[in-house]
Formats: sequence, C-alpha cells, structure tokens
Amino acid sequence: MSQPEPERALVKVAVPDVIHKTVASAGATIHAAGLVPAFVDRSLKAVEDPPPGWYVQTDGEHPTRGTMVDVGSIVLLTIGASSTGGEPGPIRFP
Repeated sequence: MSQPEPERALVKVAVPDVIHKTVASAGATIHAAGLVPAFVDRSLKAVEDPPPGWYVQTDGEHPTRGTMVDVGSIVLLTIGASSTGGEPGPIRFP
C-alpha cells in the first residue's frame, strides 16, 4: 500500500514595488522575485509585446506591492506610455 505524499509547504514572497518602472525593469524585478509578470493595458487586455519605453502605471500592480503571494504567482502590471499615468482612461461622472 502506498503512502500519501506529504503536503509541500508553499514558499511565499512579497510582491516588489515596480510602479513607474519601465516594462523591462519591472519584468526583470518581478522575475527575480520568483513571480510571473503579465502586462495589460488600461482596459485589461493582454499586451504580449509591450513597447520598451512604456511604464507600469500608478496603482497598476495587482496584487499590490508588499502583498505576500506564492512563488510562481502571476502579477498583473498595467502599462502605458507615461510613467505618471499613461493614456487617459474613460471619464467617469459621480
């Protein structure tokens, strides 16, 4: 009779702060932490080949920096042409 495999402890890491970094720098930082970067635009569409001069937007990191996640987790990075906000989003009225 075979023994059940022991549960493996998942290793947790903190999501690094990559806000306002270029896509190249942000991707390298996320990879170095053992995580997987996924670049998206403001409408949350995947950006497979992001322009090298684009930046991670303010509040564009999910989960947010400092959050403890499992190694190998995906980190969504909203990117745009400017380091301070990129292309304007839709206008919202109260």
